[in-house]
Amino acid sequence: MRTAAMLLTSLFAITAAKTELFYYADGDTDNAVTKCALDAITRLEEATTCLSFTESPTEPELAFVIVHSSECAWQPSNKSVHLSAHCISANLCTELIGKAVGVDRPAHDVAHFVGEKFNCTGPCNGLRCEHGGLLSVSECRCSCPYAFGGERCETLKRHGHYNDASCGVIEAQDAGSLALSTYPGDQQKGTFCQWLLKSNDPWAKIELSFDGLDMDNHDLPPGQICNDVLTVYGAGGVKTIPCDGSPVPAKLTSASNWVLVELRTSPWAMEAHAGPAIRYNLITRPTGALAFSDGMTASAFFGSLLPAITVILARCF
Repeated sequence: MRTAAMLLTSLFAITAAKTELFYYADGDTDNAVTKCALDAITRLEEATTCLSFTESPTEPELAFVIVHSSECAWQPSNKSVHLSAHCISANLCTELIGKAVGVDRPAHDVAHFVGEKFNCTGPCNGLRCEHGGLLSVSECRCSCPYAFGGERCETLKRHGHYNDASCGVIEAQDAGSLALSTYPGDQQKGTFCQWLLKSNDPWAKIELSFDGLDMDNHDLPPGQICNDVLTVYGAGGVKTIPCDGSPVPAKLTSASNWVLVELRTSPWAMEAHAGPAIRYNLITRPTGALAFSDGMTASAFFGSLLPAITVILARCF
């Protein structure tokens, strides 16, 4: 580990009215690493109603330390968050500050679960939008993306229009496949189907690959890539898969722990087709960042921290 160039110490004390988190930032607050940590703290404070962050700790024995390091990681054995300019991002800093206050979730979930942990419901009584939905704080309402509905964007709003038994929500296991129930036989003309693959692991991602694309590409109008429409949502935007001979992505990986695949087949197809055959693999990670074990702590590293910690304690008292 590098000698610490900056320390951010934090501790928390819970009162009846709110949870107050104390922190101390030592060093240039314009530094990218320091700013990343402070911005993450600000986002958490703004997203909750009963959290208050106050500079300058008063109980150093409860402090955790954020240091400039060669990696971005959380080390629970000594309550230290390691940050480096080469790996910081807004999401990663949010996740690591979340870990520092006891919440191990992806960045988009940190504020919600920090609120639950410290009994902060947030400005909308804990309303949490799913599947990429956006919360309007002024209206306390979720604005849902395509295909999703419900108060929290938790449902597939077009499920009543499916006309194949395979469609709907599928709990993603280690690996599996997606295809119409008639596959490899002929698909029904005018099929509408959505497969929502979802993992219970909040850190998981889902990787898709296409084994076969037996879809209608007969007599395509100019500029059209397929008469049947196969679209993937939640894998870095909206991806429409071609069947006109254009290159097909070798793999698509979801941005979070779910991905939606939609198939609309042409009711006017002149030939029979089986439809797509898609394989998926679940990519699991223990956390979004590295986690250092107890044995990875070098005594020399913590020896190098002692002068800086002494300065902080002197300033606090």
